[in-house]
Amino acid sequence: MVTKPLVLPDSVPTRQLLVDSLLDALAEVRGCSIGELEVEMHQNGGELEMESPEAVAVISKVERKYGGRCLAKVEDLEPEVLTSVGALAELIHFRWPVDVAEEGGNE
Repeated sequence: MVTKPLVLPDSVPTRQLLVDSLLDALAEVRGCSIGELEVEMHQNGGELEMESPEAVAVISKVERKYGGRCLAKVEDLEPEVLTSVGALAELIHFRWPVDVAEEGGNE
């Protein structure tokens, strides 16, 4: 699957949209279906852990999906942050670039 850059949203994406984007990217990284990840997530109380190298690849794919913007900063990438889909969604949501929202998605 090739991830194409999308038109940037006019505002910060919802946490659920970010979770969906992260799951899509993780499925690609792991070579499995999103359904398999959702089952695993459900079995783990709604959270899905990742290895650090997976998380780095997932962040990269999500950044490309949203137009190549840096959505996570190096100082944010602490080991405890890189452990789950939910934590990454919160991080990206928190760090969503202000200029993205102000530009209305146009570059």
